[in-house]
Parts: sequence; C-alpha cells; structure tokens
Amino acid sequence: MQEAVCSIQDITVDYFRETVKALAAMQKRMDEDRTHFGKAAWASVAPRQEKLRFMFAKETLQYTRAKELCLKRKKTQIQYKMEHLDTKKAVAMVDELEMQYYETQLELYNIQLETLKYEELLVVAQLDTIRREAREKEEEVVYYDACEDPEQLRANEGMCLVHDSRLVDIKMLMHKVHQLESKRGAICSRRSYLRNKRVIAETSIVLQGGHCFPLLHFDLKDLNATIFSCKLGNINMNAPTAQTL
Repeated sequence: MQEAVCSIQDITVDYFRETVKALAAMQKRMDEDRTHFGKAAWASVAPRQEKLRFMFAKETLQYTRAKELCLKRKKTQIQYKMEHLDTKKAVAMVDELEMQYYETQLELYNIQLETLKYEELLVVAQLDTIRREAREKEEEVVYYDACEDPEQLRANEGMCLVHDSRLVDIKMLMHKVHQLESKRGAICSRRSYLRNKRVIAETSIVLQGGHCFPLLHFDLKDLNATIFSCKLGNINMNAPTAQTL
C-alpha cells in the first residue's frame, strides 16, 4: 500500500512537470508574438494571455505541492530508519542520517517558499484580470436612441439606472480586488516567516571537536529520542547529535 502511494506521488510530480513545461513554452511564444502586434490589436488577446498566466501559475503550484509531499515522505523515511537502527551500525549511520534529515528539511523550506511564490503569482493573475474588467467597465460608453423623448428619459430615470448598474459592477470588482490584496499580504507574511526559519537553519552551526555540525531548529523531537536511546544502549557516539531548541 505504501509503495503504491509513493508511486502515485512520483507519477504526479512527473505529470505536473511536463504540464508546466508545456505552459511555459506557450507563454514564451505569446510574449514573443506580442512584439509583432500593436497595442490595440493585442488588447483583444489580453484575456487569453491572462488565462494562460493563470493556468501556468496554477499548474506550477500543483507541481510544487506534489514535490513537497515527496520531501515530507523522504523525511518520514529517514526518521523511520533512525528509529530502527541496528546497534552495530548506529555509530556509523546516525550522523549520516542526521545530515540527510537536515538537508531534506532545508529542501522542504525551499519548496515551501517556491509554493508561496506561485500562490502569489496566482493571486496577481486574478488581480490583473479583475482590474482589466473594472477598467473596461469605467471606459464603457452607453448609447441612447436620439429619437427618444428627453422628457420620457428623465421621467424613467433610465440614464441614472444605467449608470448606477455600472457603478455597482465596478464596486463589486474593486471589493474582489481588496480581498485578493489581503490574501496576497497574508502570503507575503508567511513567506517572510518561512524565509527567516530557513536562514536560522542554515546559519545555526555548532563547532565541536574541530568539525562543523548543523544545529537543527526544526521538528526533531522523535529523532532526538532515538539518538538518546542509542546513548542509553552504551553506544559511544563521537559526533554531536541534533538538539531541539
């Protein structure tokens, strides 16, 4: 069962990788074609380009999330190996597995930052579309029949009704813009938090015995418990173990 899940995750990563490559090629081709058309001519293609950007950001986001699942699986496998170390091999393997766990966590931070990047691009694509629609609403020209009686128009307040309807649409679109801007701000906050965690993990180094060993600041409680149990088993460990601050 576990092998089937791993296989599905790997296939998912491969699928989204190819999808992202195809969409990136299409987007590049559209950017090149843009130089061959005037501003007015290209305006009619703008919705299609916005849709392509949205699809690219969405599929890339799926790709990064699939890679994140694979990295989490790798972390779990390393932790499992730590918990089931043969006492004869523990001294030789514990430091190697510890370093693998450290490197995998850094990879996980990087992929999570990449995921947030494409979440923001997805929001930006939506913002571009909504702002264009709002701009088109504002520039929309309303025509009236010249043969209609002005007195009748004033009596029906047709002009006011039309303008009110258009203003309501614009107001709704701007409300969506504010919501998306708030979402974008939350994404930036999360990205800043993750970036700080990654910097701490990269720069936290313990000098001991003339060698440099990473001091892990992420979730290693179970890993530490395993190493501690190895110590209780009278295993002489010359290299320092991970510590959770």
